[in-house]
Amino acid sequence: MSTSKSLTAAITMLGRAPAVQAVLHIDAVKPGRSRLVSIEAFLTVAIAFKIQGPKRDFVLTDLTRWVDTFSPGQQARAGLPWDWSYDNLQTAFQGLVGHLEPEGALARRGPRNPRMPSVDEFVNALIDASIPAGCPQTEVLALDSTDVRTHAKRRSWLAKPDTADPHMPDNARDDKPWTSPGWPKLQPDGRYAVGADLEARIGWCTIKNQEGSSTFNGYDAHLLVDAGSPGQAFWVPFIRGAVLRPAGEYKAEAGLALLDSLPRGVQARYLASDRGYSYAKASAWHLALRDRSVIGVHDLHSNQRRPHPSNSSRGVQWIDGTLFPDSLPKQLRTLPNYPIGMKATERADLVSLYEEREQWGFRVNRRFDNGDVQLKGPAFTLRVRCRNWPKSMRAKSSTPMTDCKPGCQCGATKVIPLAEAAWERQHLTFGTEKWLRHYGLRTFVEGANAQLKEWRGSMRRHSTKVFGTTANAIVLAVHCAAVNVSMTQDAWGGAVTLNTRRPQDVPETRRRRTPSRPLPSPRGERGPTGPRSRQG
Repeated sequence: MSTSKSLTAAITMLGRAPAVQAVLHIDAVKPGRSRLVSIEAFLTVAIAFKIQGPKRDFVLTDLTRWVDTFSPGQQARAGLPWDWSYDNLQTAFQGLVGHLEPEGALARRGPRNPRMPSVDEFVNALIDASIPAGCPQTEVLALDSTDVRTHAKRRSWLAKPDTADPHMPDNARDDKPWTSPGWPKLQPDGRYAVGADLEARIGWCTIKNQEGSSTFNGYDAHLLVDAGSPGQAFWVPFIRGAVLRPAGEYKAEAGLALLDSLPRGVQARYLASDRGYSYAKASAWHLALRDRSVIGVHDLHSNQRRPHPSNSSRGVQWIDGTLFPDSLPKQLRTLPNYPIGMKATERADLVSLYEEREQWGFRVNRRFDNGDVQLKGPAFTLRVRCRNWPKSMRAKSSTPMTDCKPGCQCGATKVIPLAEAAWERQHLTFGTEKWLRHYGLRTFVEGANAQLKEWRGSMRRHSTKVFGTTANAIVLAVHCAAVNVSMTQDAWGGAVTLNTRRPQDVPETRRRRTPSRPLPSPRGERGPTGPRSRQG
């Protein structure tokens, strides 16, 4: 993409982001001497810099060299004066960070303007503006976090993260702690800083290549990605939103903050999330998703897979988030999970067991406004036959038959309180084919992590040298915006742009790429030889 086109895209994005415009307006009317380079001019060139080259590192010296190649017309279009300098760009960036710093932050100087958007609102307004308005959210969104390592040098280390988050990754291993004079430093939040970036914290690093989890120093970037819907042939996995938090912070709070800061809200029906979110207390995640009319789809931790009786009814029990009668066959009560690298035949066999067990489960008959649900038993819905419920004996002879004593609950209806088994309860029955098809879409957020770090972007350690949560959050937003623009260009070429507003104007298929010409033979032959080349 040319410099002029990247500037056009950046200017369009800023104009489409109300929260960004609010920051620019507050900065423009503030008392005192105005900056030589405005925040708007800085954002314009910073976004254009990454759009033109998403794999570029976001370093102010590199940005300065690139801006120095502008023609007078491009410089004027970006809003830069003729005598701008590196210091002016740095001052503008620091001014933006200063406006957005939350109350109580280490770098906060003076009271915060009450009309100023939050950091999360600013970040997600910028990311949302990088997606064509004609591309609405998909039916399923995927949520996960990835590590953003600070540029700061390590001055000490801890054996494991000093975090209050109860979730610990599988195969987590401790590190060897060490110190140096004056380090680590205890911070106001009760956690330790181990380097010059005083807001960076130690957290668990994502498992890579099936190795055990290790630790890192920096931040957790929580990403929300379009994951399509089961069976959908084509869509672009746009990054819909992001928030940045010091590593090791409570993931459920960050995930909800991300959903609440989206400019258009949550339009998707399902949210496929990592266990780092779903392992939180029911009130902190599962019930909070219900309040936002979002259906959560998630894997279950081993602690969530323990069968236990119902708190409100007898003769039934909860297994993997579904209510079953005590007549459930014993061989179906404890089923294994789906391991990584499972063969297709083994997967199909396990799915058939979960589908068989699903027949015995209670199903929703009615949902009440207060969150309680009325469930009806498998004999009531004719999915099993039970002599204690004569109506069920009308079912087909192939329907499973129970061996119950009088007083069973196979055909009963139960009203389940909102809070009962909310920690593991799911809308889709765990382990079934439908659950797999929805939860399997969560991998698209893993793909977004790879896009940011490897394939399109450059979000890795030392790719930026700024310190602090707010400064790194702004850089993260620019990274995500550049990746979204790059995916739009690759998917549809020039057929879809930031100005495409109607869904009917967005092609339902990927653009066809012009096949490249074959490379000339290194020996200079005229063409291929052999039997295939002589066929008519």
